[in-house]
Amino acid sequence: MGVRIPPRLPLSAGGSLTLRGLKGLCPFSPGGRQRPEGASEGGPGMHEYWERGIRYLREVRTEMDKVSWPQKKEIIGSTLVVIVSVFLVSFFLGLVDLGLQKLVGLFLR
Repeated sequence: MGVRIPPRLPLSAGGSLTLRGLKGLCPFSPGGRQRPEGASEGGPGMHEYWERGIRYLREVRTEMDKVSWPQKKEIIGSTLVVIVSVFLVSFFLGLVDLGLQKLVGLFLR
């Protein structure tokens, strides 16, 4: 039940943290992913963001085509069930409230 201390980060021979010690963890380390073409030092370029956005929207459209949408008749039926259920529950709760109000009124007299 004690506190677990995480292991130390890998250090170089000089005792300082280097990217070589994080090989594979840092995307721009010598063994990690390489920076895409056209990307600046600070990160991916604006062109790549637009490409990612367009690809995402295409994938969304593909997935939306796979969705099985309900028919108008099913929507109307489900909506009526919800409306009737709300009225029945509200009527029941109104009766319970009225009964409790009368009961508390009897005790307070």
